[in-house]
Amino acid sequence: MDIYRKDGLFYIGDEDNPTAFIKYTLEEGVLNLNSTFVGESLRGGGIAGKLMAKAIDYAREEGLLIRPICSYAVKYFERHPEDRDVEFQSNQD
Repeated sequence: MDIYRKDGLFYIGDEDNPTAFIKYTLEEGVLNLNSTFVGESLRGGGIAGKLMAKAIDYAREEGLLIRPICSYAVKYFERHPEDRDVEFQSNQD
């Protein structure tokens, strides 16, 4: 399953009506992951984790940090300490 990126969105499916996505904003070298959505037909297949992996890969490639704001992103980093190298820490403000 292909994951695409456009300004403010990592997504699967149609750009105008994606079946799964992570919405983000980019501010001063930090990707703020604001919301995650996976449509009912794709739930239970690890799609949200694949979207997170794509966001993390993008952050590493671009030298960015990630601020997990949505509950899924927060829990993802709690469960995946190996990816915390790109997690923005509040003491970095």
